[in-house]
Amino acid sequence: MAKIKSERHHWWPECVSNFWGDDNGMVHWILPDGTVKGPMPPKNLGVIGNGHHIKFAYNGANSPWDECFEPAFHEADTNFPAVINWLDSLAREARPDARDRTRVRTH
Repeated sequence: MAKIKSERHHWWPECVSNFWGDDNGMVHWILPDGTVKGPMPPKNLGVIGNGHHIKFAYNGANSPWDECFEPAFHEADTNFPAVINWLDSLAREARPDARDRTRVRTH
């Protein structure tokens, strides 16, 4: 089997991060310990290397069972911008002083 190509993968559809950019289009990542990483382009947020690879051999060797399951996410990732557009089209009302469930209108 051919060696699986090294790839960058995201924890969520990459298009989501584009909505978090500041005035310069950059994002920041606040880690659990309070450390801030960034600024960085949105495409670099939530990236892991080879996170969708399954390797069975040791020391970088190849095996006939090595697999990449990135294609399983392709359709969802490709269609996610339509979900964002739909959510953005919904009527909404800013209620910054509301608490808990009253922030979301159910009717």
